Amino acid sequence: MADIVIHLQTTQAPQNQLMNLSPPEPNSPLPDLLPRQKDTIVVSPQIDSHDTILTAESVDAHPTQAPQNQQNHAPIYQLINLPDRSLLPSQSKNRDQYRLKCLPLKKFALAGNFKEAKPLLRNESDHHLSMLRTAITEMDETVLHIATGARQVGFIEEIIKLMEPDDLKLQDRNGNTAFCFAAAAGSIEIVKLMLDKNPDLLTLRGADNKVPLYMAALFGRTEMAKFLYDGTESQLTDQDEADLFFKCIDTDLYDIALKLLKHQPKLAVTRDEHEDTALHVLARKPSSLFARRRIGIFKRLAYSS
Repeated sequence: MADIVIHLQTTQAPQNQLMNLSPPEPNSPLPDLLPRQKDTIVVSPQIDSHDTILTAESVDAHPTQAPQNQQNHAPIYQLINLPDRSLLPSQSKNRDQYRLKCLPLKKFALAGNFKEAKPLLRNESDHHLSMLRTAITEMDETVLHIATGARQVGFIEEIIKLMEPDDLKLQDRNGNTAFCFAAAAGSIEIVKLMLDKNPDLLTLRGADNKVPLYMAALFGRTEMAKFLYDGTESQLTDQDEADLFFKCIDTDLYDIALKLLKHQPKLAVTRDEHEDTALHVLARKPSSLFARRRIGIFKRLAYSS
């Protein structure tokens, strides 16, 4: 698993900072949620006195090439809807609230202990500030992000009852909602809970402007990708389809790749960042893995090329 390079620039740190996010440790709160490829995201400041909205730009030098006769391209910029950051040590001289509220909440979310967490979910000094809308880590993750990364279904079911639909749209510093975490983790039960509260999450983009469906494909979450596909397909841009098509082949999600190919036949001649078509990619797969589903897409690609 390659590191991700995140290039961050915020109003608090005028000089550019580079951070390498290594693969998570065995006891990490977000297991298996880091991409297996190298992605680069630039986060730049937008004029905002509260520093709660940032713009993100993908700077991938070798994007997959979408079919050239199509005009439906993904936007370069996306808004990041950050949670309230006022309790973070980097934002406040008063570290007591972070120590007394944020750290225990993270601990309880990881353990799925809603009984202990519930008294901390309201800010007694500011009744308009809910801890459910507050960043509790320096990566701007909320308690919902943490619980989702730990796959604490019961805990999530309880806190969602206390949340407004828009609360589920809050994103971490990388632009990921908790729903993106759930898609990457392959937790269909958590995804259903969130969609019941806010159906818009299905197509709300995350890091690198990717839809949650792409994140499920990135980690080879077959059942999750199938679950998300029907509700997402109509919202995919040509670039989305090209990126998702190659990622599905890479992670052996051939059922989804075939659906994309039927919908957009020109994907058969689309080239990836290495100037390879899907046929080239498939031909390099080990023959021992040449399953029946792969033969089906191989034949369709051959006829379409």
